[in-house]
Amino acid sequence: MYDDIEYCRQFIIQQFPDNKIISFPQTIDFSNTISGERALQKAVSTYSKHDNLILSAREIKSYETYKKFFPHNKVIFSPDVVLSLNEQSLKYEREGITLCFRKDSEKTTKLSDEEQFIKSLNKNYQVKHQDTHIDASNMTVEQREVELQNIWTVFKRSKLVITDRLHGMIFCKITGTPCIAIDNSNHKISGVYNAWLSKIENIKMIPDFNYVEIKKHIDSLMSADNHTIHHNDELYDQLKKLLD
Repeated sequence: MYDDIEYCRQFIIQQFPDNKIISFPQTIDFSNTISGERALQKAVSTYSKHDNLILSAREIKSYETYKKFFPHNKVIFSPDVVLSLNEQSLKYEREGITLCFRKDSEKTTKLSDEEQFIKSLNKNYQVKHQDTHIDASNMTVEQREVELQNIWTVFKRSKLVITDRLHGMIFCKITGTPCIAIDNSNHKISGVYNAWLSKIENIKMIPDFNYVEIKKHIDSLMSADNHTIHHNDELYDQLKKLLD
């Protein structure tokens, strides 16, 4: 789906044929089109030529796809690395609902439904908007760090976040923020949720935009006062061993 990033990934793999390379947990997504098939075959050709390339998947669909198309490479199943962070803070007073909606091809919610939903929410709640994706092309590393902390602070100040972004849901987990996550087009949100987050009481996932379902979760999550996150370092043991 993001061929510019895939180009960079393949370039690195080709330039360092003798180095151990670990591709951190991510989702694999090639379209069922002629161009998608060609892109997949190019990836298979490039990856398979590297004898020490390790691929890691963060949800079961990607894990099975890796195992099917990249039998030459070692494949592991591991959580998204951002889930290893703990950014929970008790120093902020929480208020209102933050909406974190995407604006690209992974979006499944109709814009008209989203606009109607926001209008309805504004009648009863304080509503803020915060995306996890910003243009950082002209920022220094230090500036990017500040912007990331700013996003996390918005989440820490929210009683609830409603999002259709994977890292919107993940940021909720690491900040202990109640969340309603709406699945996206390639189902990586539901995949990560089912694999690693389904037992966390204050994160709910719904398969598509359903106002009745969202409203039901809003009522229960807005009144929840337990924002404790559960952190399990053992989930990363396999990845840590590979990094040694």
